Amino acid sequence: MRERVDETIYRPHAVTQEIVFWSPLLNILFCFCWWVAAAIMLTEATQHPEAKWMFWASMGLFAIPPTFFIVAYVVLHLKVKENRDELLVMTYDSMHTAELRMRPPPRNVGYVYLIRNPAGLVKIGRSQNPNIRLRSLMTGSVDKLELLHTIECQHPHAIERALHRTYSGKRVRGEWFKLTDEDIESIKQK
Repeated sequence: MRERVDETIYRPHAVTQEIVFWSPLLNILFCFCWWVAAAIMLTEATQHPEAKWMFWASMGLFAIPPTFFIVAYVVLHLKVKENRDELLVMTYDSMHTAELRMRPPPRNVGYVYLIRNPAGLVKIGRSQNPNIRLRSLMTGSVDKLELLHTIECQHPHAIERALHRTYSGKRVRGEWFKLTDEDIESIKQK
């Protein structure tokens, strides 16, 4: 039995040959069963007049031979197998397109901010919302931070990088700088 299953898996035409061979026999068997079922239902329908509509409705369902469904399934299976790679590419493309549609458009508009801590160090950073950024920095800190200045601009990362380069000699750690009041005023003027 196992050999027969493997043979039909690797030779799909064997399945269609069997269906073509068995199709007339299945049709004859089906027709016989259909007439037996029709005779039983017809006798019940004549005994119960309200069941007549059920008889005719059920006969419509039995009018399609089962071999039609089997052949349709095999043909559909072979078509899907034949175009499997193309279907996979189409599925991936549609998923990728849907993912791109779900992403928000990139925002180049943002802010460059200057925040001072009580020690006098100034953080030069960028954010979409400087007030929320200030609150997030103060979350784990005992010190009160002060928002000195914000610059709204098209490309905040470029301006932040330029300011970091300009004041690289005054960098203490990361984005924190030891800036004088003149340095802060010159940044505000730009």
